[in-house]
Amino acid sequence: MCEKINQVNSWLGSVFGDQPVPQFEVNTRTVDVLYQLARSSEARCSDTALLTEDVRQKAFMPAMNNLTNELLEAEKSNRRLERELKALRKRLGATLVLRSTLQEDINRTVKAQAAEGAKAEERLLNMDFVTAKAKELSNRRERAEAQLVSRNMDKSVTHQAVVQLSEEVTTLRQEIIPLKKKLEPYMDLSPAALDSQFEMKVDFK
Repeated sequence: MCEKINQVNSWLGSVFGDQPVPQFEVNTRTVDVLYQLARSSEARCSDTALLTEDVRQKAFMPAMNNLTNELLEAEKSNRRLERELKALRKRLGATLVLRSTLQEDINRTVKAQAAEGAKAEERLLNMDFVTAKAKELSNRRERAEAQLVSRNMDKSVTHQAVVQLSEEVTTLRQEIIPLKKKLEPYMDLSPAALDSQFEMKVDFK
């Protein structure tokens, strides 16, 4: 009886909390009824706690599954991003190498163009010099011919006449060559021997 009364008082204290517990007649029937109510209340509280825990567990598992799935997706995305980053670094390295090669080609091309430009300028200067020199010589020749004409000199001494005369001399030299070859056997003979040889040829004829 005392144990039931203690359990009933403890249950009533938990039910009313800070409020005072109402007075009741302490007898066997009242204590039994309150004890049964306390047992039923504790059973309902236990069931409620189990139900709450079950609900919490059921809510916790999907949340854990969602978090696990999110973690797996994050890891998958991280691996994909790492692959993309590796590919980008590789392309960046190739791009830097290509850029360096292109820069070297550009530098060589610029140097070659500068050297070619200098050569072209030198050739142009030489061409200008030759052209100017030829023009100067032509002017000097024209002035000389004009002076010859103004002095009433024979045109046979003009440049054109000299060139023509030189060509004629060259032609004559070509004609003399076979004659010299015919005279070579007689070049070493004395005048008397030459006359004797000549007479022999005349007699032979």
